[in-house]
Amino acid sequence: MKVKDLEEMVSKATGIPVSELLLLLRHEPTGYGQLPRVELMNMDWARTKLIKDLRSRFDHGTMLLVEQGSLKTVKFENMNWHKSISANDNILKVFVGY
Repeated sequence: MKVKDLEEMVSKATGIPVSELLLLLRHEPTGYGQLPRVELMNMDWARTKLIKDLRSRFDHGTMLLVEQGSLKTVKFENMNWHKSISANDNILKVFVGY
């Protein structure tokens, strides 16, 4: 599956237009003293690539986070993804097998 295929599937499920869809992958800490990190998956250069060939893959990450915004204007610190790390309130979790 390519990143653009995942974008289309998530867009259809959430109603967020692909042009405003931000896909982020949460990585759990692997070493002592590390914190979870979140990485943007659907950058322009990654859209045509297979997910299995990306550096950020689902075998490295544990949670796909979906937000609505613009890649050109969004500031990471203003996004809602931190809610999934600090609490589970108002978070919709969807498990998708591919």
